[in-house]
Amino acid sequence: MKKLSFLALAAVGLLFGACSSDKDVAEVTPKVWTGEGEGYLSLNIQLPTQSPSVTRAANDIYDDGLNREYLVKDAVLILFQKATADPEGDATFVSAQAIDWYDVKDDGSVGTSTDNLTNSYKAAAQIYGSVTKDELLALVCLNYTNVMSVTANHQLKIGATDIEVDNKFTKLLAATSNADFLSKSASPYFFMTNTVYSTKAGGESTSAKTFEDTDIHTLASLDKSKIKPTKAEALADPAGDIYVERGVAKATLSWDPDVAKVKPDGETALVVDAVEWYLNNLEPASYVVRNMGTDVATYFGYSSDYFNPAYNYRMVGNTGFGITSLHTSTATMYRTYWCKDPNYAEAAPTLTVLTPTWSAPMVSNTGVENPQYCYENTFSVANQNYKNTTRAVLKVKLNDSETFYNVNGGNTRYKTVGDAESFAINSIVNNSDVYDAFQAKIVPGKSYNITAADFKVTFTDDATTKQHKVATIALKTEAGSNIATAITDGKLSAAPSIADFSSIIAAVNSAVVINKFEGGIMYYTARIEHFANTAAEKENPYVYNAANLAPWNVWEVAPNKPGSGSTAASYPGTNAEKNYLGRYGMVRNNWYDIEVTSFNHLGEPIDPSGSVSAGDTPDDNPQEYISVKIHVLSWAKRTQQWSF
Repeated sequence: MKKLSFLALAAVGLLFGACSSDKDVAEVTPKVWTGEGEGYLSLNIQLPTQSPSVTRAANDIYDDGLNREYLVKDAVLILFQKATADPEGDATFVSAQAIDWYDVKDDGSVGTSTDNLTNSYKAAAQIYGSVTKDELLALVCLNYTNVMSVTANHQLKIGATDIEVDNKFTKLLAATSNADFLSKSASPYFFMTNTVYSTKAGGESTSAKTFEDTDIHTLASLDKSKIKPTKAEALADPAGDIYVERGVAKATLSWDPDVAKVKPDGETALVVDAVEWYLNNLEPASYVVRNMGTDVATYFGYSSDYFNPAYNYRMVGNTGFGITSLHTSTATMYRTYWCKDPNYAEAAPTLTVLTPTWSAPMVSNTGVENPQYCYENTFSVANQNYKNTTRAVLKVKLNDSETFYNVNGGNTRYKTVGDAESFAINSIVNNSDVYDAFQAKIVPGKSYNITAADFKVTFTDDATTKQHKVATIALKTEAGSNIATAITDGKLSAAPSIADFSSIIAAVNSAVVINKFEGGIMYYTARIEHFANTAAEKENPYVYNAANLAPWNVWEVAPNKPGSGSTAASYPGTNAEKNYLGRYGMVRNNWYDIEVTSFNHLGEPIDPSGSVSAGDTPDDNPQEYISVKIHVLSWAKRTQQWSF
């Protein structure tokens, strides 16, 4: 458990009344602490990182990640007071105040300032604002200065959004930012804020079948009675706990050169020399606080098991990570694993399509020490397609570094260009316009066999598409050619007349696509799965695992099995959201560990980073060129297998 303790130093008159006169002071009596001078309030800020016993496939699998992912340079405490209505969105803003913390020794003495979140610390801050109700609610943001600012009068500013006194929490929930949530200065500092937790456990057949808005919480409840006259008393009796999460998702990619080999048809598996990769097709902005949407009670009730709906709440963990005080009761906290990003319902959002600079020579940037980070990216099932999904783009180099060709995306590797060109030449021979031109010149009662020897064909390399294309076509009519001999023998009345070969060239290049792989380099893409399934489950629709987080392939036979075509056709039925939601996407504070298990097919010859082709193709495209296993970690870690 990563733990950070804060000590909030409160000037009582400001905390309870924000008084402007002695008369006001007399009318606003402190409800808990009545001593003179300063009052103190302590609270614990924690990041859940325990390793629980896992009873469900991918939720609640934690991994601490890298030490540098816990650095903290600043923090702000944002106070709300609970409204009469129960939903948190009605809570009203009180004040925001920056807080500093210092290393505190076992004997209570204060040491030097620190920026590491992996140990316990204590901090002090003066709290401002008027609180007229008994219950205080709190939001903490760490490494916040790149995302928001605190004004001189302790209001909050997020881009063009001002959070002012009595504004509802819903206004802050709606605030978005395109600021970098990962400050890439000398050390990375992740923007963090309260985690969203559930008071109902997921996946339990004994759980109630209904899910309520009030089962989901973001704000931490603080006990005002814990305001104390001294620091020591406050530290001995904290007012509450706040659990935080990073505002970005994380991805890593790994491959085993002894296992992840390329397997062309008719060849021994080929050794991969190097793999480079990038995340691409990224959300350009994010909600500042994880936004669950207004229908959270509906989608959190979705089952994990198509055959057994009793395994409900697939978006919720089932291992408690803490106890929270809610009003007059306490409840166990369970992590949640879904949300809505600003483009959630957009059919055609404008995502960030990068054009990465690949290294030369290639250097593998894989492994857990080389993570990449991005904003969360989620979408409805209606938008669960290629153009909306964050993907990993892989550049793969074979160790022999030999240039080779394939035809029409096939899995046969042609090392000699002439072998690949023969397919295009055969297409010319069999072209209907060519056939008609020869047929018109055949002498009645005679026959003629059109062959590749009747044509002069030149090819050119298209640097943009990496295609080896037919450039020119001409008939061989010189003396000694098959056509000249046929004319002499009376089989042809004259040379065939083809005035314009351009249409034939276009038809041939469309029918026969020769891809050129320079230096043995190929590219692959892997769409990021949130509730990932195994490679076996992808390949076999009858593999069944009761602990699956989403009902993947076991029941998916026609007409329900996803296939090519439109998203609506691929995810059919009135229960599409219930059956398919969460298969793909990325959620903050989740670690998507992509493990390449094999390359089943030759990849693409060009870098797909700069574009999103076949954008409306459903994410569950039945043709997969890569086998990947995605492990998703506290970082909740999600493992995904891909076989290309």
